[in-house]
Amino acid sequence: MSQCAPRARALAASALSVLLFVAGCTAGDDGGSVSRLPPVPGDVAADLTVTLQQSRLDYADRVVEIEVVNGSGTDLVLLGGTLESGSFGPSAETAKRPFLAQTLAVGGRRGVYVELGEPVCPPGPDGDAVVGPEPHAEVVVALGRRDTHGEPTTLDVPISDPGGHLARNLEEDCAAAAVASGLTLTQGAAVRTERREGENIAVITLSVERVSGGPDVRITRIDGSTLIDPIGGTAWTSGALSGQDDGVLELPFVPERCDHHAVAEDKRGTFLPVHATVNGVAQYVVYVPMPDDAKRDLFEYIADYCDWS
Repeated sequence: MSQCAPRARALAASALSVLLFVAGCTAGDDGGSVSRLPPVPGDVAADLTVTLQQSRLDYADRVVEIEVVNGSGTDLVLLGGTLESGSFGPSAETAKRPFLAQTLAVGGRRGVYVELGEPVCPPGPDGDAVVGPEPHAEVVVALGRRDTHGEPTTLDVPISDPGGHLARNLEEDCAAAAVASGLTLTQGAAVRTERREGENIAVITLSVERVSGGPDVRITRIDGSTLIDPIGGTAWTSGALSGQDDGVLELPFVPERCDHHAVAEDKRGTFLPVHATVNGVAQYVVYVPMPDDAKRDLFEYIADYCDWS
């Protein structure tokens, strides 16, 4: 018999052993999970502190953060989560901030970002938009670390909202729905500039279209913003709003500020804060967004007005 045969059989057996070992180590693998780690113990839920957060970067997109603090004595990995509230429909994963496995070590904090569901509003404009029973969150966690974790476990935990984010979003959503039932508000596709009394000013056009068969909606005030300073005061009122009966409002303004940093990082300054009544009932402020082309016009105007190099 060839002297190579025993050696070949030994190498084959060794390779098979390595394959079996690797298979045994990764059995049940699902994006980093390993079956030899058990599910999360049920008592861990009591040691998780969950808080609702919302930054100014996410405000316009109705995105909130489910922030989880691990007060247990066990390292975890945070895999996802949802917000459960009687005031909103099911929350959803956001395309901009998808769920990613994050190590949630003992004493650590991590967050899951979700988009709020459809608001549950009162039947009429005179009803108060009130947040329902105590909201809670379903967070998906596992034992281990981000790269090697056990089977996912969904835990139902209470969620606090010290910043009142749910109430604010609900009020805005329901006010927007009430106003939209009688008016369609749209910022124009361009911001034009003109000279008035030796000063270079800009003008926003706001289209006001009545909804056939809808309630009586009247605009009572439009505020300025962190970028926009209405000419003649801090808001457009009375005579400046007379054009709403003809379907078009012309809103002249100058820049609110000229510092590069604040303008570059601003996330809300292009929204027009509109105050209105629906059938005589005052509503929470409604924010009307600016189209992208108009945003470019606005920033070019600010750069020119502020004499940026």
